[in-house]
Amino acid sequence: MNNDFQVRGLDEYTNRMLKRIESKYPKEAEKFINGVVGKCKAEAIARTPVRKEGKSRNTKKKWKHKVYKKKGHYFGVVSNGSKKVHLIENGHVAQNGTWVEGAHMLEKTMTNQQPRIDQEIDKFIDRMLDF
Repeated sequence: MNNDFQVRGLDEYTNRMLKRIESKYPKEAEKFINGVVGKCKAEAIARTPVRKEGKSRNTKKKWKHKVYKKKGHYFGVVSNGSKKVHLIENGHVAQNGTWVEGAHMLEKTMTNQQPRIDQEIDKFIDRMLDF
């Protein structure tokens, strides 16, 4: 199960600029998105707890990121292919009946990265449009 978080809330002006850049400079836009998503993936890996035994001990190794284009827009996705990542992220009831609090590694990553992503988008737009 994948938990998806989306960066939203960009103002209308920023959205128009990003659309213009995506159409005029597609390779630069893809490279930029790939870099931002890669940094988010690296932080998610660092926040993922390591289990010493059991089936979910390789959860840290299963983080992936991908950039794809859909209807002229680039999207970046950070995901984890582990079957139990949703339990680690959100918490679960253990076999002995106690509640195990979730690590919220992806949620915390996106909350932490949001201001940096906004700054990088502004710098990218300025660089691409020579401001």
